[in-house]
Amino acid sequence: MIFMNKRKIFYETPEINIINEPFYNDKNIDWNEKLLLTYCYQKRNKHNIIYTNRKELKELLTIDKIDKVLDKLVEENYIMIYKTSNQIHIELITE
Repeated sequence: MIFMNKRKIFYETPEINIINEPFYNDKNIDWNEKLLLTYCYQKRNKHNIIYTNRKELKELLTIDKIDKVLDKLVEENYIMIYKTSNQIHIELITE
């Protein structure tokens, strides 16, 4: 499988500071969506997180559904999740 056009947004806990400036002005990114996923995932894992945007998450994201949503997206090859040192990486996979 070829992974193209990966978009990464980097956050630091607990303030969720944006440290990847080039994406700050990207109009395609829904910040509310990202912050919600980031909050839910950090709350569950207590790790720093790298999250990439996917519009379809918006209507699905609630704290009680976050595990199922992530599992489904991984299963369908929309995102991949991996861990390095103290960070959780969530990457968008686009065709």
